[in-house]
Amino acid sequence: MCSSSSTNASVSSKLTPRQTISFTKDNLLTTVFDANKTLWILDGYDEIVQNIPAYLKCLLKQLLNTPHHIVTSRPYLNTLSYDAKMEITGFKDENIKEYVEQFFNQMEDELDNAIIKSQALLKYLQTNRSIWGVAHMPVNLEVICSIWSNEDSLETKDLTITSLYNVMTEWLCRRYLTRIHKQILQLSKDEIDQYCQKELEFLESLAFHAMKNNTIMIQPLLLKNALKE
Repeated sequence: MCSSSSTNASVSSKLTPRQTISFTKDNLLTTVFDANKTLWILDGYDEIVQNIPAYLKCLLKQLLNTPHHIVTSRPYLNTLSYDAKMEITGFKDENIKEYVEQFFNQMEDELDNAIIKSQALLKYLQTNRSIWGVAHMPVNLEVICSIWSNEDSLETKDLTITSLYNVMTEWLCRRYLTRIHKQILQLSKDEIDQYCQKELEFLESLAFHAMKNNTIMIQPLLLKNALKE
């Protein structure tokens, strides 16, 4: 059964000492949080919808009934119905150009040929349709720009998506190893793979279990199964 006092208690417990007020928990929501003047941001609905903790069910139900709230969720787990919806779709074509230019403009002090590299990367992306496609994902474009800023490794061959991800994996491993290995630039790809063998095997196992369970949300049980292997 949903109780207003439990909801008030949940919100009250999140207030810091500086925010302590003299109102009782029973009238906290109605007194402090005027429903007509408060916008609730309910972030990450998809992360709890499949297994909502008992102490949050009542709170969530009441917050979803407030007149002003925004819910963020991955679309495949959004079971709520709203008149207005917005979707984050990634970069548009013009956003890619803007991002690449901004990325290399910020590196002008580090790279003598930053502008040239920027123009070369844009030309490369625009002439490789498959790579251009994955570049619309901000995280992919950030890694591509970082790789390109260090060396024109992408320019040396006609990359497929698979080979692009291989280059990205190697680059991420090198960045990871900079914390423990000073001569990282001198290491070959085979040596990089050897240093990161356990980490890569763990991530491969984790990805397999996630695919097997048809989920992109990594739950604790998946981590445990991957660690066992």
